[in-house]
Amino acid sequence: MYQRDKHHFEEDLAPSTEPNLAYLLAAAVTLDSYNFLEELKDRKWNKEDIEAHKFLAQTADVGHEYWKALNDIKFDTAAALDLGLRACFVRDYKKYDLKKGLMGVAVVTASIHLLNTNLEN
Repeated sequence: MYQRDKHHFEEDLAPSTEPNLAYLLAAAVTLDSYNFLEELKDRKWNKEDIEAHKFLAQTADVGHEYWKALNDIKFDTAAALDLGLRACFVRDYKKYDLKKGLMGVAVVTASIHLLNTNLEN
């Protein structure tokens, strides 16, 4: 959609040394695709993701180093715990509509022991 209507977002998607809209949008594409890991093709990413990434890369440096920095932060346990317990659970929360009803799942990068220790402090 952004590519199709890019004339509406020229200022937000303009090349810049400062983060722009392309950096924000590319975060989801690069993280969810695991930087286009081949064995995840058609499971976690597809042709549409490649096209989106190529479009965003025109105005932002969203290559391997960008993905690595995001991925390192995503799995930084200390940083997650600094956010607080609630933030740990909501930062990667997904809902699934199953036959028996809606199920929510949180992905947390800290062990139960670390979470418990953080709760006690």
